[in-house]
Amino acid sequence: MRLRDCANEAALVYYRGQGDRRELGTTLNWLGAVACEQGDFAHALPWLEEGLSLLRGGDNPQALGFALYHLGKACHALGDLVRARSLLEESVAVFRHGGVTAMLADQSLANLGEVIEELGDDARAGSMYREALTDLSRIEDRLNVASLLESFASLAAKAGQPVRACRLIGAADRLHEEIHSPRSLASSPRHARTWQLAGRQLAPEIAEAELAAGRRMTWPEAVAYALAEGGGESAD
Repeated sequence: MRLRDCANEAALVYYRGQGDRRELGTTLNWLGAVACEQGDFAHALPWLEEGLSLLRGGDNPQALGFALYHLGKACHALGDLVRARSLLEESVAVFRHGGVTAMLADQSLANLGEVIEELGDDARAGSMYREALTDLSRIEDRLNVASLLESFASLAAKAGQPVRACRLIGAADRLHEEIHSPRSLASSPRHARTWQLAGRQLAPEIAEAELAAGRRMTWPEAVAYALAEGGGESAD
């Protein structure tokens, strides 16, 4: 899908001409979100910046929350962690206090956790992941559950728990396949880093065996494993 096709250009021209800030802001945010999914964060940024400025002060907390969320993700991908944290914190607050479904707040919280983890606070990130996974698994949001399993894997690999990390990666891999949803371009490098870090702590055959053990887990089993207190290196 091309982002600058005639329909999109016509929509932007129309809404600008009408002075319709809400629809123009929503359209710009959608274009930016699609660009993010394609990994084109630099191209997405001006759309998202303008979209957010148009939606601020409006009467649509869901649209505002999404604008903050997508711009926060773009800033994260471009390495601006401080701004990403601020935008995602605001997104969580808007979703929570704007009468919007809790699922959206948890999605933002999960992404905020990734930023907090990259800023070096693994304990706080883990608390955010736990809250988001508990809520999102309850409503069977399997796409975001898969992403959160990888977040728990990242923490485990860094904490010297390579068995746990490999199993969680395997469980996430299986879940992505079951829902026919490949990883986004933005999340693929993180997955690769976690696998490499875990793999360096195990013999290759053991790493592959634990990855296979994770793939045998159903997604509810994987959620329970991720949320297990202590998160130790239990091999059965």
